[in-house]
Amino acid sequence: MNSDQHIISRLAIIAVVSACCGCGGGVGAETRQSVQISFNEGEKAYLEKDYATAEAKLAASMTGGLQPDLLARAYLYRAISLGKLGRKDEALADLEMAGRGEVSDKDLKKARAEIEGKDKGRSTASVR
Repeated sequence: MNSDQHIISRLAIIAVVSACCGCGGGVGAETRQSVQISFNEGEKAYLEKDYATAEAKLAASMTGGLQPDLLARAYLYRAISLGKLGRKDEALADLEMAGRGEVSDKDLKKARAEIEGKDKGRSTASVR
C-alpha cells in the first residue's frame, strides 16, 4: 500500500467510526424527530400555562438536533416557565441564550419584565 492509499484508508476508517459514534457533527433523523416532538409538547404546555411540563419538555428538546430558530424559542419559553416556577436565575440564563438566537427584542423585553416581576398584569403566553 503506498502512502496515498494509506492516508485514504485511514480517513475512510475515521469517517466510518465518527458516523457510528455520532461524532460526525450530524444528528440522526430519529433524534431530530424526538427533539421536535419534545419542542411541540413543550410549546403546547407553555401556551396552556403548564409551566412545569413546559420546562421539562423544552429541556428535552434542547438535547441536540433542534433547528436554530426553534432552539431560540425553546430557550425563551423555558425562561418564562422557569420564572413562573420561581427559578429566576435559571430563567435569566435561558433568556440570555434566547437572545443569541432569532428572538425579537420585543419578546425578550416582555419575557424579562415578566421574569423580574415587572409585568404582573400581563401574561407572556402570547410571546410567540
